[in-house]
Amino acid sequence: MSDILLDIQELSVTYDTVRGPVQAVSELSLQLPRGASIGIVGESGCGKTTLAKALIRLLPANGKISGGSIRFDGVNIARLSPAELRDMRWREIAMVPQSAMNSLNPVYQVGAQLVETMVVRQRMAKSAAWERAGELFKMVGIDPGRLHDYPHQFSGGMKQRATIALAMTLSPKLIIADEPTTALDVLVEARILNLLRDLKQTHGLTLIYITHDLSVVARTCDLMGVMYAGKLVEFGPTEQVIRRPLHPYTMGLIAAVPKGSIRGWEPVTIPGSPPELIHKLEGCRFVQRCPFATARCAVDTPALAEGAPGHWAACHYLDQAEQMREDARIPLTWARSRAGALEAI
Repeated sequence: MSDILLDIQELSVTYDTVRGPVQAVSELSLQLPRGASIGIVGESGCGKTTLAKALIRLLPANGKISGGSIRFDGVNIARLSPAELRDMRWREIAMVPQSAMNSLNPVYQVGAQLVETMVVRQRMAKSAAWERAGELFKMVGIDPGRLHDYPHQFSGGMKQRATIALAMTLSPKLIIADEPTTALDVLVEARILNLLRDLKQTHGLTLIYITHDLSVVARTCDLMGVMYAGKLVEFGPTEQVIRRPLHPYTMGLIAAVPKGSIRGWEPVTIPGSPPELIHKLEGCRFVQRCPFATARCAVDTPALAEGAPGHWAACHYLDQAEQMREDARIPLTWARSRAGALEAI
């Protein structure tokens, strides 16, 4: 058995639109070991959720995997038939969605939704399924006496816990959590994240977190991947990526995180916005927002390179990362407008 549970190679995902094809994920490669957790971060529209949906082939009708491979436990998901996909989903890979309310049927008792999954997918007797549902509720910190309640009788945190219980019904190897703490207050968020961490340790789960919140990744993930404009621009151990980022975009994201405990701290703002992916893009996709960009960056696409052991980034100037990190902490560095950045190239 390989230590690598998920092996993604040169994955591209395209959406057909009235304006033309949009490549939302472009030639993305990464490997995820068994039992590890990875946080995928980046701005809205960078391709995080598209990546998550591609992993279980739940893309919308106008979306398709246009290149590369996704191997899960040695099986290429991109080539599975619809019947094979149905058998794999929830049994091998499950998903905790962003909106718990939209994932629970409002006219079904919450426990009945867990029971139905086990009866249909595992041919389990109803009595045994109800018993197992009670165990799952206990596992996620919900009183089994609430099994017969309806979703509207649950708080936001309880709904999210219920969706985690639902994801655990068939004991999958991998759980994908897409913004699992969106719209929850900080105390409930902490409980949900602690729950997922405990489940990972207790059941040997492999976890993928899709989030825009760097603090979530810092608290819960072994590995961290940074996406920008459909590309993976940095990947490595979480602590190393946060403490010693190698890509200017990651540096900007970290410098923008509020640091209220530091006197005189000023927030950094990355100017501009990501490029439209409907156009063919040359060079580094961050070039128009990067204060360190050169003429080379506009025409030469950087490949992922290892800047430190196990720590990769797609930047031509990894040898200058230390100085860039120092400069990236200064708001004035990022004050260059998009036009200013282009003028400097």
